[in-house]
Amino acid sequence: MNKELTYWLALTHVPKIQTKKKNEIIVRLFEKGKSIIDFFEFKQSVWENDYELNQSEIVLFEEAKKELSTYAFLVEDLLEQGYSIL
Repeated sequence: MNKELTYWLALTHVPKIQTKKKNEIIVRLFEKGKSIIDFFEFKQSVWENDYELNQSEIVLFEEAKKELSTYAFLVEDLLEQGYSIL
């Protein structure tokens, strides 16, 4: 569960991506039976073809992937402090 929270946090913090676009990604993942972790592990071609991301959005998600360790630390820290992450 903590691992998945890391990826959710990464998705929510991707800058310059509209909430509508993020919601569309979530809906498509649900429809395809895929997880948020799967999404971040997809190749760029899947992002482009199946999730209709343009090149600038793909770059933003690639940058978010590089920050996953930071988000993992943040999730762990918040949980240790007693916070619940929904």
